[in-house]
Amino acid sequence: MTDGRPHRILFASMPADGHFFPLTGVAKHLQTQGHDVRWYTGPSYAPQLERLAIPAVQYRKAEEVRGDELNTRFPERASLKGLAQIRWDFRNFIVANMGAHFDDLAQIRGDEFPFDALVCDAMFYGFALVHRILGVPTYVMNVAPMMFSSNGVTPPNFVGFTPARTAVGRAVHRRMRSMMERMSLRDGMPVYHGAFTDRGLAAPDESIFDLSLGYSTRIFQSGVPSFAFPRTRLDPKVVFVGTVNGGVWRT
Repeated sequence: MTDGRPHRILFASMPADGHFFPLTGVAKHLQTQGHDVRWYTGPSYAPQLERLAIPAVQYRKAEEVRGDELNTRFPERASLKGLAQIRWDFRNFIVANMGAHFDDLAQIRGDEFPFDALVCDAMFYGFALVHRILGVPTYVMNVAPMMFSSNGVTPPNFVGFTPARTAVGRAVHRRMRSMMERMSLRDGMPVYHGAFTDRGLAAPDESIFDLSLGYSTRIFQSGVPSFAFPRTRLDPKVVFVGTVNGGVWRT
């Protein structure tokens, strides 16, 4: 989007504050630059978008399940801990609406808002289908620490390890990363893969943490390179953007 023309830009985020609010400042900036900015969202964030004067494009097929209501809406989750809770969240919150999100966006682009670009948070995995099926430029914003794999140079996610210093240590980290992903994501993988295969695509081979590397146009990573673990090679589509400031907060 560097040709100087105004564009139709659709934002999308998972229905959780940490995924929605950091993107609002970017959306307002693009709006002030003359772009037609709208936001695909469920009803909970429509009032925030109204305060920002950004038109909300409502869910159609997708069902809003907010991150802050998981235990009250699904009492069975409240008793889960550790790995069991991670597995539940991945299946029932993170990827449950992935296919429906894409179906909504495809319909919206066809009959309501023919967006030229999608900007989304890194856990709104429907971006991959938009990128591959609709061919729309897709810009992923990651406000969390960078979790891409790197040939065993980086440690497994979520365990607090620092990078291994030896070949043996790196081999152990590779096995741990693979084992942890299988254990923590296994319940949701049929749903995740089905979002692709049900729409005529092959299921991705890569780790879900690497999905944006192959299924997006550009990845905007918060922070600076020195805050991330060193990697043998960082994909050139990853751009560090420093601090990402939200434009509106709850009162």
